[in-house]
Amino acid sequence: MNLVVSLGAVPDVTGKAEADADSALQAVGLVPTDGKKEYSDSVPEGSVISQAPQSQGPVRKGDTIVLDISRGPAPVEVPNVIGETWDKAKAKLTNAGFKVSYPDTVGPIPVDQFSSAFKVTATDPAAGTMQPKGSTITVSLAANF
Repeated sequence: MNLVVSLGAVPDVTGKAEADADSALQAVGLVPTDGKKEYSDSVPEGSVISQAPQSQGPVRKGDTIVLDISRGPAPVEVPNVIGETWDKAKAKLTNAGFKVSYPDTVGPIPVDQFSSAFKVTATDPAAGTMQPKGSTITVSLAANF
């Protein structure tokens, strides 16, 4: 975006934390204001997704710049994987956009080496709850034999 003010170019504040963006715009005599709050997988919560002048035409000192702010990743429902074998449950959770935390071993048996030998007994957060995409689901496992 090549907007110009009498003091120079409008700072590009996309990707910056909202407070930092506000400060950068105020430093050149512009007035930041909140626009839309939107989910974004690529822009962290509380950071600027986009910026635009509030009115058409050249940007001048004292003009308002609208900042659309990220709400972070959209929430996703935690799938119910209780009772499923670990290999199938892990695939469902990761395909839904979650990271997983689980024990390396159950007793002396390595989980990743024998994933179909374990069943899911619980998840935290629980199935059916809404969690941000990319968040971690902790899984409890038990031997399936």
